[in-house]
Amino acid sequence: MVILKNKKTVLLGAAIIFIVFLHAWSLLRYPGINVDEAWLISRAWAFNQTGHQFGALDSGLFDSYPYHWIVNQWLITFLQGMFLRLSVVPSLWPVRLMSLATGFGLLGCNYAIGYKLAGFPLAWGSTLLLAFSRAFFYSAHMARYDILAVFFGYAALVLVIAGAKEKLWIGLLAGIVLGLAVETHLNSLIFIPAVGILYFIDFGWQFIAKPGFWGYLLGLGVGALYYLLLHVFPNPGIYAGINSLVFGKAYTAPLLTFDMVKIMSGFGDSGMLLLVAGFSLVPLGLIQIYPILKTKSKQEIIILGINLVLFGGMSLIFPKKNAQYAIYLAPAFFWLVALFLIDFVKRPWIRKIWNYFYLALVWGAILGALLSISMQLIPNNYQDYLDIQAQVKPFINQDDTIMGNQWYWLGLYDHKYYSWELLFLYPRINPGKTLQDAFNYYRPTVLIIDQPLDDLIVDNVDPNSIWYSYHLSKVEMDLYLNQHGRLSGSIPGGIFGKVRVYRFNWQ
Repeated sequence: MVILKNKKTVLLGAAIIFIVFLHAWSLLRYPGINVDEAWLISRAWAFNQTGHQFGALDSGLFDSYPYHWIVNQWLITFLQGMFLRLSVVPSLWPVRLMSLATGFGLLGCNYAIGYKLAGFPLAWGSTLLLAFSRAFFYSAHMARYDILAVFFGYAALVLVIAGAKEKLWIGLLAGIVLGLAVETHLNSLIFIPAVGILYFIDFGWQFIAKPGFWGYLLGLGVGALYYLLLHVFPNPGIYAGINSLVFGKAYTAPLLTFDMVKIMSGFGDSGMLLLVAGFSLVPLGLIQIYPILKTKSKQEIIILGINLVLFGGMSLIFPKKNAQYAIYLAPAFFWLVALFLIDFVKRPWIRKIWNYFYLALVWGAILGALLSISMQLIPNNYQDYLDIQAQVKPFINQDDTIMGNQWYWLGLYDHKYYSWELLFLYPRINPGKTLQDAFNYYRPTVLIIDQPLDDLIVDNVDPNSIWYSYHLSKVEMDLYLNQHGRLSGSIPGGIFGKVRVYRFNWQ
């Protein structure tokens, strides 16, 4: 018995070491750099100098407004700023290191929930599935908000599942933690009903009389006050005005549109995110729903309930369903997949054709998921990014004012740098102004256009698309560049496609 226990400990230790090594090795390789990463790094870099969550890539539009920084997240900027102190220049690796550390914290939360609900097999099975999932590699390696917000969300679930639900302080702490999640990203609102349903499953309609539930409501109130103090109370008009001007109706939750087409589309988009999270393992998790409904095990009902609430919340609340949001669903869904695999292993083996087919289906799903992420890790996206940066730099002069996609700022942070998004934001904030007016206002000496930006320079965009407000007129752009710009450099290929560098002479 001791020998078996020691063997299990060695295997688990080896698995942990391998997971840490694999993620550390691939931290910069995958995924490729995201514009939001550069944006957040610029914000954290400035925070270390000014104490405000407002960076170089935020500048150009609201700088003159009082308290203009209050619309941006505070906690993640502060934490990323702390990690940026590890580098003497704005760099990607310190903030991705923070995301990875937070991701490992999420794995710990996942293990704790699985162990409390169904013991060691579910804890380790679901944690291994999550650690090797594409959703985890994507979000735990990216210097965005999502991994921190999800960590707080599942930490709140840990408190209520593993703690004593009757105790007021447990609920209070869970509510406060969710306040941190919501301040990190408003999408974390979906965790509020996910935690709340735990009280209903445990106590039925009597939950309303439990001190733990009232502590939870009190904690949510504290979290709301924390948000208001940081973002609204300093200047409510500025907070509401900037958010309305920048985001407008494009970021309205599907539920609040009262449009059944958008609401139903939200469920379909969430289903696609589930495929991003689990890929070929999704059918296994869906199959497990029937046995849960059949056995009505309370612990498994909790697992199903959390999954349904998170999926429904994402469908109804998330205005956009980008790939990085798959991590919100991934941990809970892998509990379902792990339950399926545990039941599958326990089944007695009978030599029948159906069982061979079933075995092939299960192993095919597992190997398919592993192959999916393995293929993503082969290219070194970070080296490709450095190569493009190196090819762009020779076209930049020391005193240039640059405008382009945000990711080039990391290599050109010592220049005055404007985000290209100001070109459509300026006319939006100043009705009647044109693209030419925007150029004349910012007066960049260099404009960098790569393929991701070029894809947004179009004339035919569906007015109902969320991207309708995030494009530039191709007719206007081509006319302006032909009249005022000079193509000073062209870089073929690369991860950003063809890159063109235009130069303007404002004299």
